[in-house]
Amino acid sequence: MQKHIIKFISILVIFAVYHGMKSPCFASQKFSSLIVAGKRIGRMVLGPNGYAILKHFSKPNINDAGMSQTRQVWMGKGDSHATLFIHTTANGAIDAKPENGITIDLIRTSSRSFHTASGISVHSTLAQVKHVFPQVHRSHLKSSSVIYVDRQHGIAFEFTRDVDSARCIAIAVFPPRHPYIVTSADVNRLIRDNVSK
Repeated sequence: MQKHIIKFISILVIFAVYHGMKSPCFASQKFSSLIVAGKRIGRMVLGPNGYAILKHFSKPNINDAGMSQTRQVWMGKGDSHATLFIHTTANGAIDAKPENGITIDLIRTSSRSFHTASGISVHSTLAQVKHVFPQVHRSHLKSSSVIYVDRQHGIAFEFTRDVDSARCIAIAVFPPRHPYIVTSADVNRLIRDNVSK
């Protein structure tokens, strides 16, 4: 009987050690590339704790600041088309806490490295996006791009054409019902204007 108890405890210990070693690593890898509507793209998270989030990131290639807000861009190494863009607003300007902090209120990526839990990413087709996000509708934003937005959940998808076979070129997340849309043209203009300074 004692041998069975010792064997059972040994199995439990081995399982706990194995589970503890493997799960956090696996979860971390999954978490770092996940897009969650209205919440995050990878480790970049929406909300009023922007300083705490940003301290874990390298310095952005572009940091355009003014009037209680910033627009920041990280460009992929060797591929300036793969970008991560964030917009922040000073908490004091929007009555958020902590008062001396910043709120990340939009995150946008044109990198294929990120995906939703259902597998939607940059390069997914418009048909796939409509299937997974049935509440998306075309934005009336005047732009050379075609933007499909799900305002209720806080996610937007950018395309070059309005056909089901069109491929997504960027994905943005924002607080539900409060979108601040940024297009490829906006990001490219920001990069061009700041590189030429």
